[in-house]
Amino acid sequence: MKITFLGTNGWYSSSTGDTPCILIDSKDQYVILDAGNGIYKLDNHISENKPISLFISHFHIDHISGLHTLNKFKFKQGIDVYVGKGRTKDFETIVNPPFTVGYKSANQKMFLT
Repeated sequence: MKITFLGTNGWYSSSTGDTPCILIDSKDQYVILDAGNGIYKLDNHISENKPISLFISHFHIDHISGLHTLNKFKFKQGIDVYVGKGRTKDFETIVNPPFTVGYKSANQKMFLT
């Protein structure tokens, strides 16, 4: 198992780093914890065709500010997105117009639970 900190800064990115995003590369899958601005580096670290799961811990801006980059990723296996119970509408609001270009147009498989 390999853990890569793509972002660890507080509530905004700076020259010292990006906002929270952690990638866990396990034997059977990739697990992403939060989608701070560090998530933009994701495609530099995912090279295998294993399932990818993104877990959003909560909707503070530093943990979701990178969601607008989801449409840049063209992973064959897609990204399964997990949010807390009752938070699906919050996620869909944040990743669609007028806030971003929309995750559905990114040809990705996204699932909310």
